[in-house]
Amino acid sequence: MPVTITDHAVAAHDSFDLELEFPLGAGVGLWTPEARGHRTLPPDWANRTTTSLVQSAPVVVLHDAEGIGLWGLACSEVVGEISIRGGVSEEHKSVRLSLHAAAESGDRVVRLATTDAPAPLAEVIGELSAWLGEVNQITALPLPRAATEPVFSTWYTYTQDVNHDNVVAEGRMAAELGCRSLFVDDGWQVGGHGRGYGRCGEWIPDTDKFPDLRATVDELRSLEIDTVLWIAPLLLGMDSPVVSQLGQYAPKGDERNRMWILDPRHGPVREFVASTCARIVTDYGVAGLKIDFLNNAMVYAGEVVDNPGEGFVADVGEAMRMMLGQVRSRLADAGLAEPIIEFRQPYVSPAITAYGNCIRVGDCPADAVVNRQGSLDLRLFVREVAVHADPLMWARDGGAVAVAQQFQSTFFSVPQVSMPLATLDDEQRKTLAHQLRLWRDWREVALFGRLSVQGSELGYTQARAVHDRRAVVAVWRPELVDLTDLDVDEVLVLNGSTVDGLLLRDVDDWEPVSCWGPSGVPTESDAPAPAFGTVVLRPRPGRASRQRP
Repeated sequence: MPVTITDHAVAAHDSFDLELEFPLGAGVGLWTPEARGHRTLPPDWANRTTTSLVQSAPVVVLHDAEGIGLWGLACSEVVGEISIRGGVSEEHKSVRLSLHAAAESGDRVVRLATTDAPAPLAEVIGELSAWLGEVNQITALPLPRAATEPVFSTWYTYTQDVNHDNVVAEGRMAAELGCRSLFVDDGWQVGGHGRGYGRCGEWIPDTDKFPDLRATVDELRSLEIDTVLWIAPLLLGMDSPVVSQLGQYAPKGDERNRMWILDPRHGPVREFVASTCARIVTDYGVAGLKIDFLNNAMVYAGEVVDNPGEGFVADVGEAMRMMLGQVRSRLADAGLAEPIIEFRQPYVSPAITAYGNCIRVGDCPADAVVNRQGSLDLRLFVREVAVHADPLMWARDGGAVAVAQQFQSTFFSVPQVSMPLATLDDEQRKTLAHQLRLWRDWREVALFGRLSVQGSELGYTQARAVHDRRAVVAVWRPELVDLTDLDVDEVLVLNGSTVDGLLLRDVDDWEPVSCWGPSGVPTESDAPAPAFGTVVLRPRPGRASRQRP
């Protein structure tokens, strides 16, 4: 697809300001990397965001109701702060955008990439994402195999009430289900209780919960489970002894949660974060870190600091790039060259892949729709990483459908199971085992296949991934599923809707070979895929693929 590149020279001490106008055409939605709240067409007077390394990315794509990207825009400034304002103009019946970046001390060139040839939404987003990676010369953090394996997460399971006994017990059951890593979330650290952050900054274990954290990690490793620890290194608890050391670098905070927010623009803060992350890995032998709440640093965007001191960097995004680069180097020096590093929305820029290899959907407990939107947004945009769903939780009285609904909505991302496994009844336990087994069988296609989508403005109604002559197709509404252009040997179809059966175009071209209900119970092949069920299809002899016009 043709991409037009324009360069905008910006002199030292001048801000970058640009007004743009694009045709509205038959557009129904403006896709952005962090479109969680508004997926259709915002008015130009109500849509404003500031992007940086830890806040979305400067990318906008207009698409129509058929899932065709009509035009797309990307700005090379994925690290530094850039303000984007705009949407549909009432007066002009067009899409108008304004871009602004603050002045810098030296001359610079801001580059824009635009597309105006209609193409499938996934292709437009992918082309712009690839360009951002190239123009910024991003070298992705290596992706260990463990990052693409199912995860057990402690967060929705226990929130902060984690301890050695329940972590090891869950790890043992999770290993039997095929999970290969366990993310110990908030609560392992001293003061981690009551949803408060008053002691953040020490980052040492609560010995009442974990008398010997390294022994816990070793026991999980004996089960072939890697451990990842949660840390929010920019949160500084108001009751932490570290306040005396770093309090001067944390002028903003949250009294209700008893915490300050460290400003990463200061050199001592960056050094503290890097050394702390390396210490945790070294002391406890974990396989990686879930580094959280980095986007909180955006409260310092544009803030002027008097007498900032040596090592101060004015731009939050640039400061975060330096800080995370130090973290990556220190972990490598500590012997962890290929760590599992998880970040979560909204830091989803291609530039963030240099420092994290698991990008996770932002918190949406039990919300299968938002989890679906977030995981597909990430799969479309962020390359060379493992996209992880928000941890999956459900009601224990919801039966098999409650479990299957969560898995089918997030099938194109790594599942993180977050339920107390021993409390599940036989039906939900059987469903969970089936869904994990199914996902593992189709993992390579789901995670790394060529992705296409429909219905972004509706939270996605269909998606498909194709890889190595296999395909996964998911449909979340009772609508036509067109497989005529698929030239594959096998396709898994997920019926994520509430209606039994599938409406397949040219159904006689395909032969169902395996059909399951939500819990994995086989069903009749002549009426494949009940609601929240699945079917594997193979082409009948003599079938010819017919490309869509």
